[in-house]
Amino acid sequence: MVKVWIYNDDPSKEQMEQSKLYGRDIDIKYNPANFINIKEDGSYTAYLKNFSEGKWFLKEKNLVLVNKDRLITEFELHSNVANKLVLSDKMKRLVYHFDGYPNDFDKEADNPFAAVNNQWRMKARHKEGDKELALRIKNHLNFWQQYFEWGKREKIGYLDVRSTPSLLKLYGNGMEMEYYDNLLPGWKNAYYDTTDCRIAYEMLYYKMHEKDVKWPDTKNKFESLAAAFEQMKKWMDEKPSPYIRR
Repeated sequence: MVKVWIYNDDPSKEQMEQSKLYGRDIDIKYNPANFINIKEDGSYTAYLKNFSEGKWFLKEKNLVLVNKDRLITEFELHSNVANKLVLSDKMKRLVYHFDGYPNDFDKEADNPFAAVNNQWRMKARHKEGDKELALRIKNHLNFWQQYFEWGKREKIGYLDVRSTPSLLKLYGNGMEMEYYDNLLPGWKNAYYDTTDCRIAYEMLYYKMHEKDVKWPDTKNKFESLAAAFEQMKKWMDEKPSPYIRR
């Protein structure tokens, strides 16, 4: 069980057969941005409906997650074989398919699935000033850096970059700003209001126009993207552009 389990939204023949076997439908609302990070010390982090962290345990044939607010999420565990995990929700009659990857990190700061690298997902409880908004963006950029460092270190062949809520659109050989109107709800809803969301967007938007990324001379796309995000994090320590609309 100790792995990071990333949702597999590919409706393969095997998945369809398993869904019929367990009498469940595939949850079409989930995508590869959703994960459950099961740790050996009995703790977990997950991004399902929202980001959460807490304790996990197995109870008979069920995987139980108890978050820090003591809210319980319980899945029926159908299969855990060859890095494939199949869970279902009895109440919703839905089935979930996950692929398993190594999650052995020397420190939490290196783990893209750890709470420390997912603060940008947390809903703001008050209006945020420039410093707080810059830290939110910097944390998001650090998530991407650690994500690609992890992919490189574990020699993972493919990492999804389209599903995670972001103000950036990523490609195999670069990135660009996503159009503001196309930002996913998972990104916009983390801000206290639309004004804070727009200001944060423009903070990075103007830096992207003012600065140039020094792309490393490497054929490894994960190494290249990680290096780019490492540079971009430093931009958020600088004074914001005077052109940001207030």
